Amino acid sequence: EEAASVVGGEALEEDVALGNEPAVFEEERHVHQLHRDAHEGEALEGRQLEQQEGRRHDEVVQIAKATAESVKVGDPKAEDTVLGPVVSQMQYDKIQGLIEKAIDEGTELVTGGTGKPDGLNAGYFVKPTIFANVTNDMTIAREEVFGPVLSILKYESEEEAIEIANDTVYGLAGYVQSGSAEHASEVASQIRAGQININGAGVDMGAPFGGYKQSGNGREWGDFGMEDFLEIKAVIGAAAE
Repeated sequence: EEAASVVGGEALEEDVALGNEPAVFEEERHVHQLHRDAHEGEALEGRQLEQQEGRRHDEVVQIAKATAESVKVGDPKAEDTVLGPVVSQMQYDKIQGLIEKAIDEGTELVTGGTGKPDGLNAGYFVKPTIFANVTNDMTIAREEVFGPVLSILKYESEEEAIEIANDTVYGLAGYVQSGSAEHASEVASQIRAGQININGAGVDMGAPFGGYKQSGNGREWGDFGMEDFLEIKAVIGAAAE
């Protein structure tokens, strides 16, 4: 579960379902990390990219656009395929409706859009889609997309970026990119989500995974993941050891 909003830009593909997770890019972090992450399966999937407003915003949008347009959509069994179809007609229709809603609400469609990619008339294939000039009150920023859609939001200060990241009823995961891992950790500690990945860190099955708010209760993986399989008994009146 995750979706994506950026105040910047990110990439695409991974075999987890992403619903509405924030990815905060600090100004000092080299924006070409976006392109690398894209081809390592780190971003386009329903995410919100937060990028500081200024001279690099347009550059980020162009990198995100080029990355999305380089993604091969098609047969998941083919070696050069990066993005396969979504799971069902229902999910396809939901994604198409959210893309259309975003356009109607005045976002800037950078690439992609409604309909299927060229040459893919059969199957639930979705065009890798990027929106810029998104604000956090728009439907595309607030709903869980579960598809290859990236929203790019701007922020003026780090405090505003954190506020945007936390302004959601969801809280499964988030991402922080920064030139300083120590500073990224400070930002991560202020984001209300169950797991934060810093500077493209991969999955760690030894770390607990689970959400805050409407992203669920409990944890899987790691020591905390074992607790759901245990029963606790209280014995009242016995002498304490």
